[in-house]
Amino acid sequence: MNFRNAGDALALLLDSNHVFRRLDLGRLADREMVLSYDYSSSLVPLLAIDAGHAKRDTSKAVKYLLAQAKDLNLQTAYVVDSAEKRAAVLISPSSVSIAEALIHIDAGASILDAPDFDAAADLALGSKGSIILRNSAANRWVPSKFMQDAVPHRSLVKFISGLCDWIIINFSDTNTRNLQISTVGDSDNKYLSIFSKLEGGKSSLKSILPDSTSFFIDLPLKDAEAFYDARCNWLDANSELRRHKKTCSDFKKASGSSPEEWLKRMRPQEVAFIKWDGRSVIAVRCKKSPALRGISPNPIEGIPGILFGEAFSLPDESICSNLGKWLIIGSLNDVTAFCAKEKGTPPKGLAVRGLKFAVYHSGALLQSGKQGTKLNVYL
Repeated sequence: MNFRNAGDALALLLDSNHVFRRLDLGRLADREMVLSYDYSSSLVPLLAIDAGHAKRDTSKAVKYLLAQAKDLNLQTAYVVDSAEKRAAVLISPSSVSIAEALIHIDAGASILDAPDFDAAADLALGSKGSIILRNSAANRWVPSKFMQDAVPHRSLVKFISGLCDWIIINFSDTNTRNLQISTVGDSDNKYLSIFSKLEGGKSSLKSILPDSTSFFIDLPLKDAEAFYDARCNWLDANSELRRHKKTCSDFKKASGSSPEEWLKRMRPQEVAFIKWDGRSVIAVRCKKSPALRGISPNPIEGIPGILFGEAFSLPDESICSNLGKWLIIGSLNDVTAFCAKEKGTPPKGLAVRGLKFAVYHSGALLQSGKQGTKLNVYL
């Protein structure tokens, strides 16, 4: 995590009880700062603050900062880059973290040597700062309770790990409510490769969301067959296409029609997963309104999950009902409750056109479209 202004960074990233928040950076507050999290048995923060051309024995700002850190029982090191003639102050609660940092510095080892990190760093352009996350280490940096009411932790970590290689988050203000997100590494085996050549579709989801919606995944489809072909390429790159095709074949043997045939016949334009009040449904919008009326047995049970991914599946998909052009799928109780639920004010900022995907959770909206991927937090 890189910040143009160290003082802003401490206020932004750390809760009010964190020991780092008690540091008065003085004249170093307007310096650049990098905050890294090292992993042993837990995540340990390490601050590296640019001290410029300051000298440890002569700079009042450096001596003042080191004295404060000592009083707070923090470990420190003063490091000089003789080639660049610049210095940095390292601060951490852990002496092990400081020692390992010094070993890496002496050995010339750096995260800069990681594959594609240079490409990620080139995208770290936030005027206030940037955060770079390595997806392969998602099991270490995704909090265990993050989104636990919406997605099992293990499933979330698995998904993020396979999303891309790096995530870069840029911000131009320190209230973090509007973040620009970039990614690096969308090779064929990464999930984001599915969307790399697809155009965004039209979203009508906001018209049916209950006022108590806590989580949704929205997948507008300008060309459903193009999405499915791209997803099959991704499955193939992960050696999972053969199993997927067998699932489709078994489905046809059992029902008389394959998921692919349904896709071509119905041409779905949007599929969504919605949670509210502890309930969940899948919503599918096709070009034509569903022929059925009222609560009915679900004729496409299992198809959304097969075609679009397990995020669009439920343990019980036995029932469906129509809501305009939408087909609402789930258990009898959840479908009935959804159709009867008063529709409220949709989440702010949800795009209507050119949307590739959107994920909403408790006031935070992540969406990808023509202008890239953005995270907006509405509190």
